[in-house]
Amino acid sequence: MVLAEAERLRNQGIDHEALAVQNSQLKKLDNRRGRLLKLYEMGEIGDEYFLRESNSLRVEKAKVEELQDCKIPVDLLPQINDLEHACKRIQDWVLSTEGEDLALLLDALQVQVHVENGRGELKGLIPEFAPKNGHADVCSVVTKLSSSAT
Repeated sequence: MVLAEAERLRNQGIDHEALAVQNSQLKKLDNRRGRLLKLYEMGEIGDEYFLRESNSLRVEKAKVEELQDCKIPVDLLPQINDLEHACKRIQDWVLSTEGEDLALLLDALQVQVHVENGRGELKGLIPEFAPKNGHADVCSVVTKLSSSAT
């Protein structure tokens, strides 16, 4: 599941051409705002026109910035082989976990098991971050992040 989600995010990553267009749009909007402000300061336009145009530019800029915020930069995603290695380490750790550590793990991941009439459902959370250090560090991060993960 982790690798499939990483691949999905990679496929929807940033379109660098679209990003360049959006950056160009933001620059043009900033230039328009600068010209508008200069006209206002010189007394060439009135308060009402300035406020109307200024608000319009602010709305346009917010729309462009919102489009930029929707994309995850692909170069910020971990490499697939790093994810595979991390998943293997987690698998090894989970499979060797016993007793109180198993209870801690299930609690940290907020695992819920529902079973009825030969059918079962398992729900839980996967933390967004785990350091490259030893298993103890992963355990402490999982317990800290599980309360804020969704």
